[in-house]
Amino acid sequence: MNEVRMQDNTNGLIFFQTPLARVRVEDCTSGHYGTFDGYNLVDVTDGFVWLTFGTDNCDDYYPMFCFNYQHKGEYVLNKFEE
Repeated sequence: MNEVRMQDNTNGLIFFQTPLARVRVEDCTSGHYGTFDGYNLVDVTDGFVWLTFGTDNCDDYYPMFCFNYQHKGEYVLNKFEE
C-alpha cells in the first residue's frame, strides 16, 4: 500500500452532522506485523488509534489486506484502569 488519497469532491456522500472523531493519517510501515505496510487513523484529541489498515505478506508468497479496528470504549476502560 503506497498511499492514502482523499476524495476532493464529497458532494453526494453521506456524512454525519457531528462526526464520531477527527482523525489524522499516520504511516505505519513497521511494528508487530513485520512486513506490514500501511496506515493508522489516529484521533487528534487523544491519540487513540481507530483503525490500522494496509498490506502484508504471509511467507513472502501471499499478499493480503489487513484491517484492524479497535472500539474506543475498550481504550477508555483500559486507560481508566491504569
